[in-house]
Amino acid sequence: SPKCPECRTMVLPEALVPGSLQGNMPSGTMTIYTDPGYACEGYEGHGSISINYNIDSGTQKLYHPRPGRHHGSTFRTAYLPDNQDGKALLCRLQFAFLHGLTFTVGQSLTSGVDDAVTWASIHHKTSPVSGARAHGYPDDQYLSNCNAELDAAGVPSFEACVAYVKAYKPPPPIVLAMKNSVGMGRRLNSNQMLLFLLLHASHCTHDAGLTPCAIVEGCQDSKELRRHAEGCTEEECSFQYCQEAKAALAHYARKKCSTGPGTGPGGGSCRDCGVVRAAFEGAKQVGDDLGKLGLRDLYNAASLHRHVTMDHGATFFFERNAQSMFSVGVGASNGSTLSLLQDTVASRDFLDFADHHGVEGGSVQMNPFLSVDSDLYKTFMSEGKKCVAERANTDSTEEKGESVQSELCVRIVFHGTHEKNIESILRNGLDPQMRSGQSYGQGEYYASNPAMPVGYCKGGKKMLVFAVISAQTDIRTKEIVVVRKCERQLPIATLSFEQVSVSGMAAANYFQRKLKALKDEKEKKETLAQEAREKEKIEKLLFQQEYLAASDIYQGACSRNGGAPPSSWAEEVAIYVRDHIRDDEEVD
Repeated sequence: SPKCPECRTMVLPEALVPGSLQGNMPSGTMTIYTDPGYACEGYEGHGSISINYNIDSGTQKLYHPRPGRHHGSTFRTAYLPDNQDGKALLCRLQFAFLHGLTFTVGQSLTSGVDDAVTWASIHHKTSPVSGARAHGYPDDQYLSNCNAELDAAGVPSFEACVAYVKAYKPPPPIVLAMKNSVGMGRRLNSNQMLLFLLLHASHCTHDAGLTPCAIVEGCQDSKELRRHAEGCTEEECSFQYCQEAKAALAHYARKKCSTGPGTGPGGGSCRDCGVVRAAFEGAKQVGDDLGKLGLRDLYNAASLHRHVTMDHGATFFFERNAQSMFSVGVGASNGSTLSLLQDTVASRDFLDFADHHGVEGGSVQMNPFLSVDSDLYKTFMSEGKKCVAERANTDSTEEKGESVQSELCVRIVFHGTHEKNIESILRNGLDPQMRSGQSYGQGEYYASNPAMPVGYCKGGKKMLVFAVISAQTDIRTKEIVVVRKCERQLPIATLSFEQVSVSGMAAANYFQRKLKALKDEKEKKETLAQEAREKEKIEKLLFQQEYLAASDIYQGACSRNGGAPPSSWAEEVAIYVRDHIRDDEEVD
């Protein structure tokens, strides 16, 4: 019978569901967005539906493969066309999620990691573009194939799913509040979130009978929980979250984490109270109203000292003038440059930078193929020193049309790709033969922060970290860097991450859409240019009375345009034929 995947209690009367159905997916959230201005490729004229699946890490339950063991987390985004068929499929996918059929716990087929949260038997499109082989659109068969997979999994018809989804009652507000993400991409674990709700409840003066609390959606439930927990003496109380609330309040009252490195205002490393204690005690010291502390205040408290060295208005995490990196005495002989770059991406600040942009739970693995003796590093250093030497000769630099050396910098950037490509890239660098799109010109494309290339990881949890030598003119927007020369690109490390926040995923989606729009605009301009050249040739041949040759070009243009002449010149050519060809001449 249908049960909650977390507590295994009934979520609806069995009569509402045809048959017995329940998967073993860990607890999570499914958030749905629509974008009328952005279409899945192949469904132009319709908007798109984005589905964000978020499964937190946790402990495997009795119904999982290894009860008691830790399981990982995942954050996935899937796409559907916002048309009648897409909406019908969405409803069936909602039913599947509510019955724990979307994900499962096991070994990841892509990474080989055990106890991972992986897709179950229902395939999803994780990109609105890129084609079927890259789990994207266009794919004419996807909607029917996915419906067939849902049929095989026992998901009922669209009509039955509509009735179920409409009748489904979500958990109480306090449960939803505990699962909400913190603003700006940082998340609290469940212990810290519960403590925040309880502390808020003790200081909030809002009257539930007038207006809803503007700070916390589950404020009234939090107050009821706190009142119950403070007066409860039962060891096995069945009141929801009672035991957890008593433990959180007792821990906070003991003040075990009130002192020590990283625990004052701006710190907060304890997994049971952490930044919540830092925020409330910091606010108390300056006399702020504790009842008005919100999730953004918690983020600000946690960020206060960790990001003190970062300028978040800057585009890049690391940006240093090339001359200071490649001057004589610094380089391959002692590895100073390599050590500096590796230490930079291994720092806590680097992971905080990723976390700040919504790429959470990060860890860095250095490139095992990179050393002071590796060809990649030697080539990179040689190019860097060459740049410095050319700076000394202004004439030489200007002859080559290159930016002056003051604009050349070494920057840390990010590149997303399928996990199967990572080892080859770490060993050999990016292959220029694989370039495609090139909306901003020839070269390899990088992002200034890790949220942007998430969509190009194709559902994986790893991306590449590069050091690049780039001029100011290589920075096409504040997010995109294009580097043409391979010798100016050095793969330093791999950034692995557990999940991407909603804000991070929104940034990634924006990045993909922006590049697609640029690609479409470039292709449109190229098409118009080709059509203009064809029109010029046709008119020239008609003027020379080379009618067969003109007809061949005309027919070729029609075949590329679905059988009709290009609209940009069809009427003009027709007028030319009418005005310049005698009635007794035959033209195909």
